[in-house]
Amino acid sequence: MRRILTFALLTAVALSGCKKGGGDGPESTEPVTKSVTVGTQSGTVTVGTSGSATFPVTTSGIANGTAARLEFYLDSNGKEGEEVTGFMADYLVKITATVTNISSGGSATATISYDATDGYAAAGNYPFRIIADDVRSDVKTFVLSPADAPAKTITVGTQHGTMTAGTAGTVTYAVETTGYAAGDYVIQGLRNFPTDVSLTNDDVITIGADGKGTLTLEGGTNTTQGTTSDLQISWGDSVWSNNFSLTISPAATTGVPTAITSATWNADYSVTFTVDGDANAAIDRYQFQLLNASTFAHIVSGPADYEGSLSTSGSSATISAARVKRFMTNVQTAGNHIIKVYLIDNDFTGYYAYTEQRALSPVPELANPTNLRWEGGVAKWDAVPNANSYGVEIAVSGSTSFTSFTTVSGTQYDFNSAMTSGKTYYFRVYAADSNSNYRRSGATNSGTYTKP
Repeated sequence: MRRILTFALLTAVALSGCKKGGGDGPESTEPVTKSVTVGTQSGTVTVGTSGSATFPVTTSGIANGTAARLEFYLDSNGKEGEEVTGFMADYLVKITATVTNISSGGSATATISYDATDGYAAAGNYPFRIIADDVRSDVKTFVLSPADAPAKTITVGTQHGTMTAGTAGTVTYAVETTGYAAGDYVIQGLRNFPTDVSLTNDDVITIGADGKGTLTLEGGTNTTQGTTSDLQISWGDSVWSNNFSLTISPAATTGVPTAITSATWNADYSVTFTVDGDANAAIDRYQFQLLNASTFAHIVSGPADYEGSLSTSGSSATISAARVKRFMTNVQTAGNHIIKVYLIDNDFTGYYAYTEQRALSPVPELANPTNLRWEGGVAKWDAVPNANSYGVEIAVSGSTSFTSFTTVSGTQYDFNSAMTSGKTYYFRVYAADSNSNYRRSGATNSGTYTKP
């Protein structure tokens, strides 16, 4: 009897433990769902620069304080137990990860770090999962961004060596670059290069692994002296070098004159200079200046009309009579004048040669041409005494822009080929003396003519 009660009590106790909230039916037990979720990456990590990124982790059904870990995978499939091998394993030596324990709120933080001092890791996506209490998250990726490409620059240094005008030769420049791989680069762009200066080595510069190379420029026999300070080169990719300079030295000369020992004004108006030493081989032209002796104002100055070549013999140089007389035709008022003459050598250097003050009289001026007329399309005028040539030119009626200038020895010129049918023209003419015994006359205008 006692055994049956004991069983009954045990049964009652067991049954009472199965009731839910004191109800009549049995209590049901539901399984707990566990999950691990990883958020998005916070922070950018770039190849070549050490840094870290974090990922927020949230869990459900996992106890507070549970340890969590991070596992990398070969690809986005994230297959469990698949060993990471090859280059990926090499890169992961530089990438480390830590995960905090699960907090009371079910959260954690994963931190992935990249150490740029420990070698190279490729930019790209690195798949991983977070595991806690044997529960795996979905596959996420840690992004290691590529490094910014360095700016491309070409820096050309200073000139090494001497380039001489009129003589073939080379000079070199050190070149430093950034952003370019080692290799041969063809120079496809040149700016402001002087005449007869070119590149060598088929326009190729070889850039080494250190980004450095050598530029060689070659000068030919037509180079001229001077400094050009804004040369530039380019590989053809829109990147130009800095401005760099090239100095071409003057050609070597011998016997540069240091003084003029005498000057003789000859009866025929020619002038003979004697230079200090046998130096005149270096002199190749002269320049006149004419000044008022009282005001020192320039009446006329070379070299535009009053520069010419010299004839030389021994240690003397002679300016021809025709040139001197042409110069004197600029004297229009009688009185004292200062005459200066400069000798110039082939290095374009002026040497003060001679100064003389003398009384000069004006050269008589030729009379203006008269009786200007048209005969068909032929311009005609009367001869001027002492003139041996005439300058004549044509313009459209109403215009002062003359064209078709020519010099003739006679007193007519056919303009038919210079005129257009239906248009009206006029011409002008002046008289001249090529022997410079007379100054040129003033110009005289004709009447009009309409070409049929």
